[in-house]
Amino acid sequence: MSAGVLDVRLSDELPLGQRMLVDVLRQSVLSGLAHPFTGELRAQGSDVVQGPEAGRLTSEQIVRMRWLNENVVDRLPEQRELGRDGLVDMEVAGVIPVDPATVLLRDASRVAGVDLIVSCGGLPARYLEHIVTLANVPLLYVWGNHDTAYEQHAPEGCTCVDGRILDFRDLRVMGLGGSIRYNDQVHGFTEAEMARRAARCALLASASGGVDLVVTHAPVRGYGDLDDLPHRGFEALGRLLERTHPRYLLHGHVHMEYGRTERVREHPCGTTIVNACGSYVLDIPDETIEPRGGLFRPESV
Repeated sequence: MSAGVLDVRLSDELPLGQRMLVDVLRQSVLSGLAHPFTGELRAQGSDVVQGPEAGRLTSEQIVRMRWLNENVVDRLPEQRELGRDGLVDMEVAGVIPVDPATVLLRDASRVAGVDLIVSCGGLPARYLEHIVTLANVPLLYVWGNHDTAYEQHAPEGCTCVDGRILDFRDLRVMGLGGSIRYNDQVHGFTEAEMARRAARCALLASASGGVDLVVTHAPVRGYGDLDDLPHRGFEALGRLLERTHPRYLLHGHVHMEYGRTERVREHPCGTTIVNACGSYVLDIPDETIEPRGGLFRPESV
């Protein structure tokens, strides 16, 4: 829950006192005061994973868990039971081993004919490396709130556009990664911090002749975000759109499976906002991209 991926939904039939206790625990997890993977842990079948004096599991151990807690009534699926989208999720998360040949064939069809790949964050470096190798086209990325591992191993063969403006065949691309900082373990920013980052990028856009595509991890506040703090958008991104008027803004973070968001929205300034979670193909004909002037030309990719 502290990662903003899961939440607890309670039945209306649950007594008020129990609802309050659950909410206290939920807020403790969100704030980082409590950690569900600390101390004694037992897997199904009463196998002891770690003793009562142990510290919490590392992020790597949690990501690669192939067991369920003893109080969970269910089981992890086998690879043969998963559909195409399920294979993608499981391979990225590392929950179960997936046949590399299966991944290769699946992703090859997805990137055929693509000129540029953009990651809105939230994908492991090794997965982006796999994609850029397979597609053999430029891949631009920003950091997601869970991408702190990039500090030790950034995606090789890919180009970080976070806090920059880059040029791809006259298409100007600006990046601003991260989410609202809801605890100290994520790659996040306060609203004021994002406002300063966005203002700097707006100045870069003005000096270099403008921007066509903005890539973010978090959404614009009020345009595809949610009310809970981890999935709240930035108001600063809305002001950035009003200053720079890009044709498109692509964001991630709020998964379509949450069921409370639309894929495409229109901002009053004229920008088309796209939730790119999962995948999305954006078709921008070359003849619609006009060369820009400016005091300097951004680095080309």
